[in-house]
Amino acid sequence: MARPRRSSLLDNNIALDKAVRAKKNNAPVLRSMEEYSISAVNLCRRDWRLLRRVAEARSDIRGGRPSVSKLIESLIDDNRDKLQAELS
Repeated sequence: MARPRRSSLLDNNIALDKAVRAKKNNAPVLRSMEEYSISAVNLCRRDWRLLRRVAEARSDIRGGRPSVSKLIESLIDDNRDKLQAELS
């Protein structure tokens, strides 16, 4: 039986290390998901495209992936007082 090449073992160790780091990085995200609820929002395509374009523009400026969900969270936070006032 042939011995594995040294570079092959090194590649496997690097891949394992990346997987472990990714798992560690994802753990807090999974715990914080308990605070969220999955929902479907029906929007006309024009409004969806607008939200998507704004999310993409924000990701270009701030970095990261475009997120319509984060954009909607931001809009709610900015208008929370008005929304609460409608309940009164």
